[in-house]
Amino acid sequence: MGFLFVESLPGPKIFKCKCCKVDSSSHDDIISKDFQGRFGRAYLFRTVVNIFLGPDEERKLLSGLHIVNDIYCSSCQQILGWRYEKAYEESQKFKEGKYVLEKERLVKEVLLLGTSFCLWTPQTMDLVKLNCGASLVSYTNIGGLGFIIRNAAGIELHAASEPSAFSTILVGEAETVRMGIPFVVAAGYT
Repeated sequence: MGFLFVESLPGPKIFKCKCCKVDSSSHDDIISKDFQGRFGRAYLFRTVVNIFLGPDEERKLLSGLHIVNDIYCSSCQQILGWRYEKAYEESQKFKEGKYVLEKERLVKEVLLLGTSFCLWTPQTMDLVKLNCGASLVSYTNIGGLGFIIRNAAGIELHAASEPSAFSTILVGEAETVRMGIPFVVAAGYT
């Protein structure tokens, strides 16, 4: 077995394979964010790295009939999207040789002040996220508690809030979690 050569990309915003965290493309190479993939939103890129192409395949997409190649991560073999080999319609020719990476298959690494952070992305499309929060007017010990439940697409499933009295913001945050988790379980979102 040979060596795997992995190209690292420079820049403050790099998209990486979600499975193995190998660089895939730069934010600067995005042509469009208005694409739809198998798993939701997708981006059209000028160039990508650390991939290999599957065989040519004629595929009917939302924009018409195209010849495409699936794109696989060269490190972990995870499918990341596809490359446009040929477009039959004249209005779609600009896509030829360009790459579509599915947002669900990527993680975006952001470099801030020399430190790298990977932004959270949902693991599966059936994921539900509970966000809890509290606010407090400290000199009165009066505040509010609230939570919101969203699906993987970010669509609100349920939200609740109520006024409450508590001594510190940490106590308020804990109360909100205590309020939100039983609702998630009772609503069947587990």
